[in-house]
Amino acid sequence: MIVIIYPNPVDDYCYLSLSNNLPIQRIKIYDNFGRLTTEINNNNYTGYQLNTYELMNGIYKLEVEDITSDKYSSKISIIK
Repeated sequence: MIVIIYPNPVDDYCYLSLSNNLPIQRIKIYDNFGRLTTEINNNNYTGYQLNTYELMNGIYKLEVEDITSDKYSSKISIIK
């Protein structure tokens, strides 16, 4: 399973989806130190527009959970 992120690097927002089009249940964003910075409940939509306005420049780990509770990881780069 692949987390689809575009655009990446990100300025103000990006779009997330899963390659199998399963609905996304939850999105977690971690900073470089492994601290949870954001947790989003997505109400099981197949895509999500992620607003990165409050995140500082850097690389973040995304953890995306689908409706079957499987988790997938990817990285995003924030450049403003």
